[in-house]
Amino acid sequence: MPSQAPPAVKAALAALERATGLHLEIVAGLTGGEVGAVEVRAPDGRRLVLKAWPGSTDEAAGLQARLGLVAQLRRSGYPAPAYVVSGWFDGHIVALQTWAEGGQRDDLTTAMVERLVALGERHAGVRAPASGEFRAWLVGSLVEGCDGYCLHAPLQTYSDETRALLDRVRAIGARAGDHQIPATGLVHRDFHHRNALWRGDDLTAVVDWEGAGSGDPAFDLVTLAFGLSVSTAPPGARELPWAAAERSRPPQLLRAYAAHMGLRQVDWSIRHRTDADVGHWLAVACAALDRYDADGPIRPRGRRGS
Repeated sequence: MPSQAPPAVKAALAALERATGLHLEIVAGLTGGEVGAVEVRAPDGRRLVLKAWPGSTDEAAGLQARLGLVAQLRRSGYPAPAYVVSGWFDGHIVALQTWAEGGQRDDLTTAMVERLVALGERHAGVRAPASGEFRAWLVGSLVEGCDGYCLHAPLQTYSDETRALLDRVRAIGARAGDHQIPATGLVHRDFHHRNALWRGDDLTAVVDWEGAGSGDPAFDLVTLAFGLSVSTAPPGARELPWAAAERSRPPQLLRAYAAHMGLRQVDWSIRHRTDADVGHWLAVACAALDRYDADGPIRPRGRRGS
């Protein structure tokens, strides 16, 4: 197997073949996500994408249920890849999906952003079972953090500005539990423009659905708005997902969603990116919270505190 394949993917691929007899040849590693992914070729020549990570049988069952919601969306004509196999194989969770042509674009036009917003709004059309998981996940991320991302400690130690943002996030989290948080649609949870594939100006697929589930689709519009800050889309186009979210949800909910995204991006930048990235996401997070919060603005500088 090619050396560029993560060890978890190699082990999962071998387990998948033992369980199903399906022999897949690794073609190349794929970049752009935090979960190991590779392009594979089936015996009939089909190109597929395989993702794999360690996990339990219960986690694999949860993935299969979530991907059932994605299949429902895909049957409506939504450009999402089909999942050929998903499940638990010898200690690994596997998601094998059809290949989607196209590539990422940062140079988005207004029409392309309008297309993404329209797709995000369609997530509300999925009939998802009511669940308290999305609410618990959201509030938990703001109050305590999530395992592996949305961590609080990096913001606490990085600078005065990140500590101030963290205080603000925690305060929003303490109030978020009082709000009614819709959770009967489909939420992607990472619906940014770099998870859309384009061929020219035509959108071919929205990818990376493994974290999807029941939740509030407006969260995806806020995620999209955050992501567009690193695109070259016109300023007016960058406002479109905010406007769409504001048509359907009150400010207190959008404030909580923006707090989560700000925390997520600043934490990840502190641990994996550059000081300039920290400064960028501090500014984006503070602007988003100022949009919905009466608290005084934080003055982000992005430099480490003494």
